[in-house]
Amino acid sequence: MKRTPVGNGMRGAAFVLGGMAFAAQAAPGDARFDWASCEEIHHFAAQAYQPQSEVLLYREQHRQCRIAGRPRYGTIHYSDPAGAPFAEKWLDYAPGAATPDFQLTDRRAGYTEGARRAGDEVELNRRSGSGPVERKKLPLPDHAVIDSGFDEFVRAQIGRLLRGKPVKLKFLVAGELDSFSFKAHDLKKVKWQGRPAYHLRVEHDSFFVRMLLAPILLWYDAESLQLLEYRGISNIKRADGGRYEARIVYPPESRRLERPQRN
Repeated sequence: MKRTPVGNGMRGAAFVLGGMAFAAQAAPGDARFDWASCEEIHHFAAQAYQPQSEVLLYREQHRQCRIAGRPRYGTIHYSDPAGAPFAEKWLDYAPGAATPDFQLTDRRAGYTEGARRAGDEVELNRRSGSGPVERKKLPLPDHAVIDSGFDEFVRAQIGRLLRGKPVKLKFLVAGELDSFSFKAHDLKKVKWQGRPAYHLRVEHDSFFVRMLLAPILLWYDAESLQLLEYRGISNIKRADGGRYEARIVYPPESRRLERPQRN
């Protein structure tokens, strides 16, 4: 069956993953964090392509602080194919590894979106251009996932997925000011560019929505559990305001580990 285009609300349920999980140049997101306190700083890159071609859409540069093996905060910087920066995101994992606070700022059209945890609630926000900031508070559900927290959620659930058991999750999507039910399943051992990997499907929990919305496909390194490739809706908008359909590749050779000197 051919998957047909769907409205923004339904597509918003998928784009949350498309900029997962940080860049050398200074920006507001970098300045807000104490990078010297990190035990490790993980640097890596990603390239977003059109789904069925090698046409480059944009690039990502990631920087993530980890303490005691857990993410503490991070930044992502986005640039166009010519290298001009246009957007950045910061993430603070203090509220939870799977439910970080975050804020994305796309300077091309003045678009922002983000999330803030407050106890058992999450406040989602978004703003387009010079319009007002829209906000909505939602209760924090069981198995909640926010933005790049999906990566940590998968790592925590890998044992269950390897046993063939599906994992349900609830995405809180700032760009839609709403939450959506998904399930991760069908984890398989495969090869990704010759390296042992896991292939994972993430689909909407509703059978009827699945008939319209193509699944999100992900590949993880079998040893490190680092994300290798993502295929689905991106969290970055096109010039017309829609979301990119993208194939985002995270080359393992781009990863660099930094250990700050601590007094």
